[in-house]
Amino acid sequence: MRHAHRWLAVLLVAAALAALPLAAVAQVRTLNVASLADFSGPYADVMKPLIAGRNAALDWWNAEVGAKLGVKLNYKAYDTRYDTAQVASLWPGIKSELNPVAVMGLGGPDVADTLAAVLKSDPNWKALPTETPEPVRRLLRRCLAKSPNERLADASAARLDLEDARHAPPTAPPARSRNGPGP
Repeated sequence: MRHAHRWLAVLLVAAALAALPLAAVAQVRTLNVASLADFSGPYADVMKPLIAGRNAALDWWNAEVGAKLGVKLNYKAYDTRYDTAQVASLWPGIKSELNPVAVMGLGGPDVADTLAAVLKSDPNWKALPTETPEPVRRLLRRCLAKSPNERLADASAARLDLEDARHAPPTAPPARSRNGPGP
């Protein structure tokens, strides 16, 4: 199941790249994509097939979509060892070498740590700027809900809330009692 999610992520990145505005595409013939990998860490045993799948998806995009648009995706894999410090160390070099328009990641320990923190305690809702529109506040609450039944399943489900937020006026958060829950 985990691999299915990764394949889906690869396809979603390819679809997002296919939707680049034509004006931007007309100016750039080659777009660089960094592919973060774990060739020497805990996921090294499954990395070769994962990277092969990524490469196949990008090759397909180049042949089927990019060729029609006059765009080629250039991609390169970087070994992160599934280590946040290694990613931080590699990033300046990746940025200067490729200047990528997209980065295909693994999730990584940073994501795992973030999810653990979200599940462990409630966010400090009062830390949001007061001008944050209510649709954005609602979206954040839905994204960070503890219960999977209340939490958004994926980013595509956030589209309507984001569309509402584009048209919503800035609002101050509702007044809360000191003992009551956040927004």
